[in-house]
Amino acid sequence: MINIVILSLFMFILNIDAAVIDKDYNWFEEEAVQRNYEILANNLKQYSMTADNSFMLGTCSVLCTQFQRSNLCNRIHIGISLYALCQKSIKNADRLFHTFRAEDVEVIKSPTTRNIFHAFGRCVPVVDFLDVRNALLNFNDVRNYPVIMGCVLYYYSKETGSDRFFSSVSSDILLYPDACCTSMYDAARDHRSMRCDAMYTQPAHEPLPHYPHYSHYRAYVLRGADPKCTPAGCKYIHFAATEDKIDILEELPQILMRLNVMAQKFAHCVNVKMACIDNVRNRIFHIIKAVECLNNDAKAMLFAWAFVMERQDYKSFYKLGFFKTYWQSISYIWTSCIDDLPNYLYALSECTDIEVYAGYMRSEETLARHQVAKHNGFTDIPEENKNSYSPEWKCRTGGNGMHDCAFSHLFQFIFSSDDALGAR
Repeated sequence: MINIVILSLFMFILNIDAAVIDKDYNWFEEEAVQRNYEILANNLKQYSMTADNSFMLGTCSVLCTQFQRSNLCNRIHIGISLYALCQKSIKNADRLFHTFRAEDVEVIKSPTTRNIFHAFGRCVPVVDFLDVRNALLNFNDVRNYPVIMGCVLYYYSKETGSDRFFSSVSSDILLYPDACCTSMYDAARDHRSMRCDAMYTQPAHEPLPHYPHYSHYRAYVLRGADPKCTPAGCKYIHFAATEDKIDILEELPQILMRLNVMAQKFAHCVNVKMACIDNVRNRIFHIIKAVECLNNDAKAMLFAWAFVMERQDYKSFYKLGFFKTYWQSISYIWTSCIDDLPNYLYALSECTDIEVYAGYMRSEETLARHQVAKHNGFTDIPEENKNSYSPEWKCRTGGNGMHDCAFSHLFQFIFSSDDALGAR
């Protein structure tokens, strides 16, 4: 039956007047694919979504990169998918952003090639049958393969999601989790990777010891930790040394995803009577969904919390995955690590643009002390406390009372139902 339908579609194609073909249907040339991806990525950038912090946009990047090396069938699917997503981003970027982020949250629960493939299929919008037909007719490489043309038209007219794609797409195209989104994937668990502690892999920077005052940055930014074994450690030292700033709105989702990966790493070596991996996941996913409802000031506070939480090592598992029978209140999720926040005032202020969104973090005395330390390259790890804050941040973090401060209100808003769905 399917073969009859495909044959009918092919006969339909043969009877098309060549006048319908024009350059608007040039979906399958390398330049067109690259252009569609760049438009898509640029339209989602306003939401701080990048190929580094989204599995779905990372998948688009991989497909664009592999387009020219792919076989004919896969080039057709890549061309159609990136064209459709590009058009969606032009018409309604906000809706596409939410679609991508929802699928990102689902994929990270089990980041496998198969799950990425199906999630991406759900993101690709329905494409008009006549547009697909015209684009295929405009693609010289496929005009001599009527069966392929008929199959593509059949599947795009009858199926939805990843069922529109040939099965070869998932097997031939390298949709490996670490390729689609390096900052969300635990490569240490991947048999293809021989890298040590590769979950912290960052874009290559200049060799760290070559930076002036490298030892100073290691002491003040990472508090003496090895940057190669610290979450994003190399990146933060690079930004401190170059006096550039990390965009916290882009970095926040990456930290939240890395926290989930860290939890998986520690799940088999913690006291299961005090915390569990399901609680960690449920609470992180709940926070990820809540981020979209926060203003930039609240996102800045959440970023500061996430930054400190990421540096708690195995303790982050307990602080995110605790059972409420032990710790009574969800407020433990922020009060348990807020005491460490002053120790990272230098890193947050010098490496990121957090102060653009939430004002100066350091008191005048702390800022002056840090500037002297930076100028002279001091290497003693500084000890900070709540008096190191600016008055505004001291108030935010509970200097005048833990239960009636901005951080308390923030987490009460995020966990307005007392806890994440499924947490216990």
